[in-house]
Amino acid sequence: MFGFIHDFVQDDIKTLFGDRKRKPRSLNAMCKLIDTLLNVNGLVVEHVDVDDTTKTDAYAGFCLAYSRYRDDADTDFAILAGLRFLNNVDTGFFMLGNRWKVKILYHHVTPLGLSFANACGVRSR
Repeated sequence: MFGFIHDFVQDDIKTLFGDRKRKPRSLNAMCKLIDTLLNVNGLVVEHVDVDDTTKTDAYAGFCLAYSRYRDDADTDFAILAGLRFLNNVDTGFFMLGNRWKVKILYHHVTPLGLSFANACGVRSR
C-alpha cells in the first residue's frame, strides 16, 4: 500500500479518506481516524495538526501515543537522515474532503535504510 516516495503518506491518506463511506463529523473522530491511518511500519510520526475549516475554534495538534519519536531522539534521527537511512517530511497543510486541513511531520525509512536494516538482521515488529 505504501511506497517510498516523498509524499506517499499524504497521497495514501487522501485515498483512504476518499474511499470512506462515512466521513468524520467531529474533530475528535477525525483525530482518531488519522491516528489509525498513520499506524504503519517504517513510519515514525513526530506531530499531527488537524483543523476543521467549518469552525473557527476546532483545531488539534497532537503526537501519536504509539509513535517511537521522542524529542530527545532528535540527534539520532538527524544522524539517520544524514546517512540517508531516513527521510524527514513535513507535508504542509493539505485538504481531506472539503472540511479538514491536515499537516503531518514524519520520518520514514528509505530504501537504503531498509537494505541496511535487512543486512544487519533487523526485523520490523
